[in-house]
Amino acid sequence: MQKDMYFHDNDFEIAGVAQRIARDHGVTPTQIGYAWILHAPGVTAPIIGPTKAHHLKQIFQAVEIKLSLEEVRALEQRISFVRLSATNNHAHRE
Repeated sequence: MQKDMYFHDNDFEIAGVAQRIARDHGVTPTQIGYAWILHAPGVTAPIIGPTKAHHLKQIFQAVEIKLSLEEVRALEQRISFVRLSATNNHAHRE
């Protein structure tokens, strides 16, 4: 049950796509994740949690990464978005 809260079948597939895109851009997969968040409509303030100075530097550098429409689609077609229900406080994966 706990595993289902944190890991999903497509997590490693998404990580593989992020690694491929990162390799193409010469950056880290984490930077691709931040770049995707910054490109996502409706996201106004991504939550970040660096623990080291070089992690924070990578986040700042991610602002300069421009993902193509194909790259965004490759990531998003593998992501199951979480829809929150205001009536019962439960999250549902789509």
